[in-house]
Amino acid sequence: MNGILGQQEVRRRPRGVIFRRYRLLFKRAGLLACLIGSGYGLWWGVTHAATFALRQIEVVGRLEKVTMQEIVEAADLHTGVNLFSLNLQAVEAKILRLPWIRSVSIRRQVPGTLWIHVIEQRPKALLLDGRLYFVSDEGAVFKGLEREPDRDLPVITGMKGGEDLQTALRLIDFFEEKNDLGVFGLSEIHYNAAAGYSVVTLQGPLEVKLGRVDFEKKLERLKKIWADLTARTPGLRGIDLNYDEKAIVKL
Repeated sequence: MNGILGQQEVRRRPRGVIFRRYRLLFKRAGLLACLIGSGYGLWWGVTHAATFALRQIEVVGRLEKVTMQEIVEAADLHTGVNLFSLNLQAVEAKILRLPWIRSVSIRRQVPGTLWIHVIEQRPKALLLDGRLYFVSDEGAVFKGLEREPDRDLPVITGMKGGEDLQTALRLIDFFEEKNDLGVFGLSEIHYNAAAGYSVVTLQGPLEVKLGRVDFEKKLERLKKIWADLTARTPGLRGIDLNYDEKAIVKL
């Protein structure tokens, strides 16, 4: 045969080389199958062994709103189930359905104990949105108010549950951190899209308009002028601090 194709040599590999390669491939495949089978057998043995049957559930954490029994019932676990057959993420999700639970972590403790650590929500305020809801210190609206005794909390009004409540919570923090503001007390934080924020104190009661910025500065002014204002205006019901040089009072 002429041309380039005719000048090429066709080199055939010896049959013995090909056979040895296939034999090595089959050996490796067989070894892999053995490893998979052994792993599956080990997994099956561990997840079905009576040695690891659930015998005890240990719930830890500072429980004030939720009982240990409620947590165990929410987890929907039964003694005798194998520890390693449990889907811990699914168990955590069930416990988190309890509205007072903020976070949960679970560990297996062989041979037969499930360790559950829970952290409860810390209510910071109440939100009035059709009805009253608890607001956590992280700004999460987590539960409607029912028969809980935690009613002595500032009420946030003029906002919805899906809105950012962090500014309102910062105002609460400021009242709590400043001991000299404790004389006023804090009953309500109101938000108005046009006017901004105002607070209603327990003392008086007194409505204090704060606008949108410089809350700390304005409340410091309130402390300075409070004694003089109450002396001159005994029927004081409101004060607008949205002005740098003056305060507008409402009788």
